Amino acid sequence: MASGPVVWVDATGRLDVKDLARAHREASEGEVFTQWGAALSPSLGVLLVRFRRPVRTEFALAFEPDHLETLASIATAGAVSMVTREPKMRNGAIEDRNAVTFEIDQPGLLEMLAKLPALHAMARVMETLKPQ
Repeated sequence: MASGPVVWVDATGRLDVKDLARAHREASEGEVFTQWGAALSPSLGVLLVRFRRPVRTEFALAFEPDHLETLASIATAGAVSMVTREPKMRNGAIEDRNAVTFEIDQPGLLEMLAKLPALHAMARVMETLKPQ
Protein backbone atom coordinates (compact mmCIF):
# COMPACT_ATOMS: atom_id res chain seq x y z
CA MET A 1 0.00 0.00 0.00
CA ALA A 2 1.16 3.49 -0.78
CA SER A 3 1.95 6.02 1.92
CA GLY A 4 1.71 9.76 1.67
CA PRO A 5 -1.07 11.86 0.17
CA VAL A 6 -2.26 10.67 -3.23
CA VAL A 7 -1.80 12.90 -6.27
CA TRP A 8 -3.65 11.86 -9.43
CA VAL A 9 -1.53 12.98 -12.40
CA ASP A 10 -2.64 13.39 -16.01
CA ALA A 11 0.21 11.61 -17.81
CA THR A 12 -1.31 11.89 -21.28
CA GLY A 13 1.50 11.63 -23.79
CA ARG A 14 4.05 10.63 -21.14
CA LEU A 15 4.49 6.85 -21.37
CA ASP A 16 7.61 7.12 -19.19
CA VAL A 17 5.53 8.56 -16.34
CA LYS A 18 2.67 6.09 -16.87
CA ASP A 19 5.15 3.18 -16.70
CA LEU A 20 7.01 4.46 -13.64
CA ALA A 21 5.01 2.46 -11.08
CA ARG A 22 5.51 -0.82 -12.95
CA ALA A 23 9.24 -0.20 -13.37
CA HIS A 24 9.57 0.79 -9.72
CA ARG A 25 7.64 -2.30 -8.59
CA GLU A 26 9.91 -4.60 -10.58
CA ALA A 27 13.10 -2.93 -9.33
CA SER A 28 11.78 -2.69 -5.73
CA GLU A 29 13.76 0.49 -5.12
CA GLY A 30 14.63 3.68 -6.89
CA GLU A 31 16.52 6.93 -6.80
CA VAL A 32 14.63 10.20 -7.04
CA PHE A 33 15.47 13.86 -6.52
CA THR A 34 12.81 16.49 -5.88
CA GLN A 35 12.85 20.26 -5.69
CA TRP A 36 10.04 22.74 -4.95
CA GLY A 37 9.45 26.05 -6.63
CA ALA A 38 6.69 28.62 -6.59
CA ALA A 39 4.96 30.20 -9.55
CA LEU A 40 3.08 33.46 -9.45
CA SER A 41 0.35 32.33 -11.80
CA PRO A 42 -1.57 30.13 -12.27
CA SER A 43 0.03 27.51 -10.04
CA LEU A 44 0.64 27.65 -6.34
CA GLY A 45 3.66 25.42 -6.31
CA VAL A 46 5.66 23.23 -8.61
CA LEU A 47 7.38 19.99 -7.66
CA LEU A 48 10.24 19.12 -10.00
CA VAL A 49 10.83 15.35 -9.98
CA ARG A 50 13.90 13.60 -11.40
CA PHE A 51 14.00 9.80 -11.29
CA ARG A 52 17.42 8.21 -11.91
CA ARG A 53 16.46 4.61 -11.07
CA PRO A 54 14.70 2.38 -12.02
CA VAL A 55 14.20 4.59 -15.09
CA ARG A 56 15.57 7.99 -16.02
CA THR A 57 12.79 10.51 -16.36
CA GLU A 58 11.87 13.95 -15.15
CA PHE A 59 8.63 15.87 -14.90
CA ALA A 60 6.97 18.67 -12.97
CA LEU A 61 3.78 18.53 -10.91
CA ALA A 62 1.90 21.83 -10.62
CA PHE A 63 -0.32 22.47 -7.61
CA GLU A 64 -3.03 25.12 -7.85
CA PRO A 65 -4.31 27.33 -5.01
CA ASP A 66 -7.13 24.90 -4.12
CA HIS A 67 -4.48 22.21 -3.43
CA LEU A 68 -3.17 23.96 -0.31
CA GLU A 69 -4.56 21.25 2.00
CA THR A 70 -2.89 18.56 -0.12
CA LEU A 71 0.43 20.44 0.03
CA ALA A 72 0.14 20.67 3.82
CA SER A 73 -0.48 16.90 3.97
CA ILE A 74 2.53 16.25 1.72
CA ALA A 75 4.67 18.47 3.96
CA THR A 76 3.54 16.54 7.04
CA ALA A 77 4.12 13.13 5.44
CA GLY A 78 7.38 14.05 3.70
CA ALA A 79 6.24 11.90 0.77
CA VAL A 80 3.69 11.73 -2.00
CA SER A 81 1.98 8.82 -3.75
CA MET A 82 1.46 9.47 -7.44
CA VAL A 83 -1.06 7.65 -9.65
CA THR A 84 -1.78 8.15 -13.35
CA ARG A 85 -5.35 6.85 -13.30
CA GLU A 86 -8.19 6.96 -10.81
CA PRO A 87 -6.83 5.29 -7.68
CA LYS A 88 -8.41 2.21 -6.13
CA MET A 89 -9.23 2.82 -2.50
CA ARG A 90 -9.90 0.43 0.41
CA ASN A 91 -10.72 1.58 3.94
CA GLY A 92 -9.66 5.13 3.11
CA ALA A 93 -6.21 4.07 1.86
CA ILE A 94 -4.97 3.73 -1.68
CA GLU A 95 -4.53 0.16 -2.83
CA ASP A 96 -3.25 0.36 -6.35
CA ARG A 97 -0.32 -1.22 -8.13
CA ASN A 98 -0.25 1.89 -10.28
CA ALA A 99 0.93 4.06 -7.36
CA VAL A 100 4.53 5.10 -6.93
CA THR A 101 5.48 6.71 -3.64
CA PHE A 102 8.54 8.87 -3.19
CA GLU A 103 9.98 11.18 -0.57
CA ILE A 104 9.94 14.87 -1.32
CA ASP A 105 12.18 17.82 -0.44
CA GLN A 106 10.32 18.57 2.80
CA PRO A 107 12.39 21.65 3.82
CA GLY A 108 11.91 23.07 0.31
CA LEU A 109 8.13 22.61 0.51
CA LEU A 110 7.94 24.22 3.96
CA GLU A 111 10.01 27.15 2.69
CA MET A 112 7.74 27.56 -0.33
CA LEU A 113 4.59 27.41 1.81
CA ALA A 114 6.01 30.10 4.12
CA LYS A 115 6.52 32.42 1.11
CA LEU A 116 3.03 32.02 -0.35
CA PRO A 117 1.36 35.09 1.17
CA ALA A 118 4.07 37.38 -0.30
CA LEU A 119 3.92 35.58 -3.67
CA HIS A 120 0.15 35.96 -3.90
CA ALA A 121 0.37 39.65 -2.99
CA MET A 122 2.98 40.11 -5.75
CA ALA A 123 0.74 38.27 -8.23
CA ARG A 124 -2.18 40.58 -7.40
CA VAL A 125 0.02 43.65 -7.96
CA MET A 126 1.22 42.23 -11.31
CA GLU A 127 -2.41 41.65 -12.39
CA THR A 128 -3.18 45.35 -11.82
CA LEU A 129 -0.17 46.32 -13.97
CA LYS A 130 -1.34 44.35 -17.00
CA PRO A 131 -2.39 46.55 -19.94
CA GLN A 132 -6.16 46.72 -20.27
